[in-house]
Amino acid sequence: MIMSTNIPGAIMSFDVQTGALVRSAVFQDTTIKSLVFSRDKGRGIAWYNNNVVVVFDTETLDSI
Repeated sequence: MIMSTNIPGAIMSFDVQTGALVRSAVFQDTTIKSLVFSRDKGRGIAWYNNNVVVVFDTETLDSI
């Protein structure tokens, strides 16, 4: 699975084989500065320009 963030405030996951969009989520209306993923624990961290940090599940994209 590939995670992408090219839309402000949105995170999308794509199937590596087909390129199909698996799911997407919008955490808040702001620009994501950087993303960090932990494949072992299935968690990701989104760091926004206004220094808000959101931890999310990389499978469901739900914030934790």
